Amino acid sequence: MRAPELTTERRTLPLGWAAAGLILGTDAALAAIPAWDHMRAIRSVCGEIGAPHCVWCVATLGLAALAAAALLQAACLALGPARPKVTPSSY
Repeated sequence: MRAPELTTERRTLPLGWAAAGLILGTDAALAAIPAWDHMRAIRSVCGEIGAPHCVWCVATLGLAALAAAALLQAACLALGPARPKVTPSSY
């Protein structure tokens, strides 16, 4: 296997995970806007005693967790050891 092929293959997957993480992070930021408006409307932080969680709060936290996981996966793939492809002809 030539070096440029390995370099191209090693960059593609981490870039995809990083892009997914950035998109999910943007979605979390956009979901935080209605969550903040809802908390201002009820004059309480969702989740306190007597104040149930709204859908926007749950969505914000879920999307933020997914964004962090995707960015962590991208970092692990980018910084991890190179693994050459195993093909039947390489035995």
